[in-house]
Amino acid sequence: MCGNHGNSVNGFCCPDPKIFQEEICGSIQGPVDDTFWRGPTNENDYFQGTFEVFNCGNQNIVFEVTSAGGGTTGAITVTPGNTRKVSVNNPQNFIIRVTPLVATDTVPVNRSRGKYCITLYKRVFC
Repeated sequence: MCGNHGNSVNGFCCPDPKIFQEEICGSIQGPVDDTFWRGPTNENDYFQGTFEVFNCGNQNIVFEVTSAGGGTTGAITVTPGNTRKVSVNNPQNFIIRVTPLVATDTVPVNRSRGKYCITLYKRVFC
């Protein structure tokens, strides 16, 4: 059996690829301006990724995902109490930014927080 190709080439078969899913989750505590995930240098390692940010703090969380070849989602703002999710082909970097707050009578400093989850998909030929 030669996977979905039906024929062998010189007696060798190409197997069907296997899809592996990886999930990475963590906490966000502001202020922060950092790359939370960086893909391997091999541009084809992850063919798709879903990036989700939940904001349980009191100020906006901004995130951005870049893809192989220089594409970007642009800045995605997650307002307090909300979740935003984006799907990106060939993801390379996941950047989260929370600017420092200036304390006031009603808002303490650095109360921004949240969670993120990344689901990555990889095609592997076994």
